[in-house]
Amino acid sequence: MADAFDVGILAEHSRMTAWGPGKVVKVRAPYVWVFFRDAPGRAARQFPASLLVRSSCQTDTVLENLPAFIEKDGVQVLPSERYTLREALDIFHTHAPEGFNDGGVTKAQKDRERRRGAHEAYERTLGGGQAEELLAQDSVGELTTRALAVVALAKTLSSADAAALNAGLQDQAAARDYFTALLAYLADEPAQETFAAYASAAGTLPGLASGPSWPMLTLLPFLAQPARHMLLQPTLTCAAAQRLGFDLPYESAPNWKTYDALRRLGGIYVEALGDEGARDFVDVQLFMATLVIKTVTPKAAAA
Repeated sequence: MADAFDVGILAEHSRMTAWGPGKVVKVRAPYVWVFFRDAPGRAARQFPASLLVRSSCQTDTVLENLPAFIEKDGVQVLPSERYTLREALDIFHTHAPEGFNDGGVTKAQKDRERRRGAHEAYERTLGGGQAEELLAQDSVGELTTRALAVVALAKTLSSADAAALNAGLQDQAAARDYFTALLAYLADEPAQETFAAYASAAGTLPGLASGPSWPMLTLLPFLAQPARHMLLQPTLTCAAAQRLGFDLPYESAPNWKTYDALRRLGGIYVEALGDEGARDFVDVQLFMATLVIKTVTPKAAAA
């Protein structure tokens, strides 16, 4: 007896195993429309139900985080083109032939090395309880100096954001509140309550009347604990999420819903890229950056 299918069920094609599991997005007997995780393109494919079988595992992190499908000329499609993991890896290897090793020459690879170095600097100067001890001693000025030095090594913030963070942390009381909230946030797994408290404290820094930007808020936690915290750079992050077919509920003002989804995206690809040597979100950031590099077609020489 053929399997029965409902929208949302995970299914596999009985003959095209290379396509991996797929998500049922439409059913009109005797046909079923399925979007397969490892098949290229953004359209769901239509098949008689007799060619499909229910997946033995009904969970898949990629398929569970797809954006909503739209109907175009009678076909269920994703809102934009997306890359399969295989396609994304081909692009990654093109733009980062050294993989997750040092020595790359592209901007994305150099960004990775700088961030790795900044993380190591955080470990040396603020890790192992040093930041907490400085705060307990009310050595806020020294804590600020060390933190800003780490941020500067990463060369990630815009000049405007770097200047605003530097200026804001010169206020001792505001800096004390900021580091108190930051260290509480770093003390355990990221959670909505501590994230909100940290974002609130960052928003009270002098000169940040409109609140901190996403990069300003997420950079230092990312450099401190790249296995736990992701860096959110709006243009790059949103474009990469789109290319990976991940539904990132982005809002310009920092909020937990967006950040929690970003960490979920990062977790998917730390695991998926494990065989490539990815260790943490520093490596995931490099992978994502390569997906949005524009390929420039050289202009033909003048005759």
